[in-house]
Amino acid sequence: MYPKAINDVQVGRIYEIAEGTFVPSVTTVIQWGCPMPIHLLNWIITTSKGDPDKYWNTINKDAQVGIDAHNWVEWFAQKQMGENVGDKYYDVVLNNEPLQKALTCFMGFYIKHKPKFLEVETPLFHKDIPYAGRIDAVAEIDGEIWLLDYKTSRSVDKDIKMQMQLSAYAELYEKIGKHKIDRIGVVHLKKTFVPGKDGFPSNRNKYLYEYKRDDSLMKKALDTFNLFYDQLDKSGNPKIKPQLISDFGNFFDALIESENV
Repeated sequence: MYPKAINDVQVGRIYEIAEGTFVPSVTTVIQWGCPMPIHLLNWIITTSKGDPDKYWNTINKDAQVGIDAHNWVEWFAQKQMGENVGDKYYDVVLNNEPLQKALTCFMGFYIKHKPKFLEVETPLFHKDIPYAGRIDAVAEIDGEIWLLDYKTSRSVDKDIKMQMQLSAYAELYEKIGKHKIDRIGVVHLKKTFVPGKDGFPSNRNKYLYEYKRDDSLMKKALDTFNLFYDQLDKSGNPKIKPQLISDFGNFFDALIESENV
């Protein structure tokens, strides 16, 4: 069943969307097709202090909060849609402050905007579009159809990469004959805020950040991506990581047996 994620590429994510047809993910195109902002480069240098392992440990820790928050929110949205997803989170008592804050922001978004979820975690691909992806959610808010992406980043306002990602998802979503998207936006699952007496962020906090759709942005990034991304060969097939030997017992036995012949 398509799309199939190709897990053994060295960098980025590649999908097979039909037999022998491979395309990069939207986020991989953005990663390789856009320059790194100077503030992000400064953050990487400061965080790592010259130690790559320290940098990756920080990234992995932050990423896990995002993964966990996405899983909780997805479960909640599916329950609202009437899907049978069980009660696996009901009895969980969290003792993880960043995750607690991220989920509190989602609750604030839900209370304020009252979304009616239509789809969650939907894979998006089309034979005429050279990238693929997976959306976090599509929801109806005040009679309009919103395509939503959840972010736990420190800031989600005025980010051209987020605008690019949302626009690409909207283009794919409409191309495969889904709902017409009226608006696109980021739900900020902020994991750093000073809670008020009710445990929520202050009233000045925004939960939903709208972006203006611009389908041309992704096409510009794709030109640069095609120049520099080197994980597809000349035939358009993914370059797979070399597999190291793991079954040494059988390998050694075979060597000894061949010597005794």
